[in-house]
Amino acid sequence: MRVGTRFDTRRRVWAGPEWDEPAKWRAFFERGSWPTRRVWVIVGNEPNLGREWNGEVDAGDYTRYLAHFMDVFAGSDRFKVVNAPLDISNGTLLPEMQDAFQFIDGMREAVPNIFERLSAWASNPYRVPSGGNDIRYTHRAYEAELDAIGRELPVLITEAQIMETDDEEEIAGFFETAFRDWMADPRVVAATPLFWYPDKNQFWMFSVGQNGAIQKTSPTYFRMRGLPRVAGSPTYAPLIANAPRAPKPPEAALPVAAPESQFEVVRAPGQVAGGDVGAPPPVAWPLGSARVAHTAGRGANLRAEPGILAPLVVTLPDGSLVQTFNSDLEADGFVWRLVRTDDGLEGWIVVDLLAGEEDE
Repeated sequence: MRVGTRFDTRRRVWAGPEWDEPAKWRAFFERGSWPTRRVWVIVGNEPNLGREWNGEVDAGDYTRYLAHFMDVFAGSDRFKVVNAPLDISNGTLLPEMQDAFQFIDGMREAVPNIFERLSAWASNPYRVPSGGNDIRYTHRAYEAELDAIGRELPVLITEAQIMETDDEEEIAGFFETAFRDWMADPRVVAATPLFWYPDKNQFWMFSVGQNGAIQKTSPTYFRMRGLPRVAGSPTYAPLIANAPRAPKPPEAALPVAAPESQFEVVRAPGQVAGGDVGAPPPVAWPLGSARVAHTAGRGANLRAEPGILAPLVVTLPDGSLVQTFNSDLEADGFVWRLVRTDDGLEGWIVVDLLAGEEDE
């Protein structure tokens, strides 16, 4: 649920909120009947644009209001307060607009612990071709934002689109690529693409008639329908919580070339398989077997290396049997375990998504 204010038709801006509005919102929401275990309450939209915040960008004013919203909803098991997504692609021209990272600095200055209090991070990752390959101008712009706030969080993608083009095939390609990446990222728990232009009152992905039937369609509509889907659950909860974001290693510390295999399974203590000479690689001993579990039907991502952004090998459905090794490593706030599938694929899975056969 994204909470707004009243639109000032005379000034053509969204009016500033009143201090008692969060309490009214909580009372209103708690009267509702909700089909899901968790409801995200997003406070505002793109406040680094003056028109979205009473006509003038004010990071401190917005952040103090966000903190007050959190205070009012504190203790709720269902309703979790989330930041307003930022317009990450614009520059600074105060008071009309401000660079997103400057705005984030202003948020931290106003309420130093504001980012530690968030339950999730809301993002509007637009693809802006003229911005080049900088990640802030792509469908993964939330990576740059998480770096700026220094936290690892569940991510809510509340708007997304590709700018500077009317080519429907190019738009369709953008969304197909974006959704495949988002669905493979365990941090992304929701994604709602922008398919209606409010200024023009146009629907570009599809439109629905009064009888509920689909009328106008587009290439994006058919590409989206073709994406693989897994069953959801009304009791689903994110697999990660708010935690410090691991700093990136300096470039000098990065390996020049990755070895072909990071681990080599040995057959006997002290004996490296294949009789290699020299310092042996890290040893991984077989532990036993386990099954993929606890994914609420989404399946577990088997990755080439420990880490949520490591190359995806395959997504294993619940119940998949794997062989496990004593190779646990920590990365991105998770403990990862090396496993091998019945098909001989090897990779890393989050330990919390594995259950021993004796647990079944």
